[in-house]
Amino acid sequence: LVAVVTIVLSMGVTKMSKRQAIIRKMTAVETLGCTQIICSDKTGTLTQNKMTVVKHELASDEDKFLAGMALCSDAKWDAEKGEAVGEPTECALVNDAAKAGMTDLDSQRPRIGEAPFDSGRKMMSVVVKDVDGDFEQFTKGAPDVVIGLCTHVYENGRVVELTDARREEILA
Repeated sequence: LVAVVTIVLSMGVTKMSKRQAIIRKMTAVETLGCTQIICSDKTGTLTQNKMTVVKHELASDEDKFLAGMALCSDAKWDAEKGEAVGEPTECALVNDAAKAGMTDLDSQRPRIGEAPFDSGRKMMSVVVKDVDGDFEQFTKGAPDVVIGLCTHVYENGRVVELTDARREEILA
């Protein structure tokens, strides 16, 4: 009986390896056989290690938002591959901007300064020089931290004061 169980489990391991699943312990195949739901995080452990922006909601100026996402990222657009290269989360942001035709932002708006992501700050900021020679700062990070530092927001083409009520609405 032990030999039969071992053979059946090894057949399961072989079948799963053909589907590019790595099995470290043969007994895991038995456990996996009765699994109904698999939950994973963004590390790519149970995925293809690719992320995609599915949706973003904006009050206005999508181009500025997309440019900011791509510029405040360490992922770079690779024209030969037709996709961004770097960390999956940041590649998703650069690829989303590329869908809107923004593939040459680094040369159009060179990075002048940077405050790299820090787990204590929970955000990253960059300063770029735009085509008119003006400086722009873009920051990305944990929503509660970034919104907590903001005093104004850009809505419908104008800068308006960020009220506590609006702050809570954004974070909801």
